[in-house]
Amino acid sequence: MARRALQWTAPHSVRYFPAGFTCTDPVAGDVIIVDRGSILPRLIKTGEWVIANLPLVGEPELKPYTWCDHVAFIREDVPGVFTVSQMEATGHQIVPLEGYREHDYAVAHFDVADELRALVLAADARCAGIEYGFFQYPFLALGGVSGGKLAVAYGSSMVCSTEVATCGENIYWTSDRNAAAVIPSRIALWVGAGVPPLSGNVVGV
Repeated sequence: MARRALQWTAPHSVRYFPAGFTCTDPVAGDVIIVDRGSILPRLIKTGEWVIANLPLVGEPELKPYTWCDHVAFIREDVPGVFTVSQMEATGHQIVPLEGYREHDYAVAHFDVADELRALVLAADARCAGIEYGFFQYPFLALGGVSGGKLAVAYGSSMVCSTEVATCGENIYWTSDRNAAAVIPSRIALWVGAGVPPLSGNVVGV
């Protein structure tokens, strides 16, 4: 039986944007869920698929959600200019949303008060200068076979899904696991962002 992975998620909607398209009307604080497909994301995606498919100790509820390998927040710090605030291999970065046009992605919008969304964005802004959490990887795998009971953070470093899970906690969702044990497909599960239509780059589904 699949483990219960989430106690609650705020009301939300999900829209898909296949490669070649860009979301032109997001709201600051929306979560972008991406299939990037480069080397590091491909390793992440493969690890997610393994966690979802391990006999007896895996997390089979993740199977429809292992299409993605990256999650981040959309910001609008300059009116009309949409950016993505994310953890990258080089640390926290803010990049243009338009740069994701070549990838399949989903955008999750949460129906919460503007004041609460502002708290999420303020938490995200505090991630500036944080290093990427390479040391989390072995423990993410252990967390995946322990129902999220094992979680390890190294200093202030974190991976993309830990940043998003941390900043959205108690506003967008509540979880049964520490944010350091959250992988991108877990967030896709929380918002119901299954395999996107027209996707041609899905591992193991």
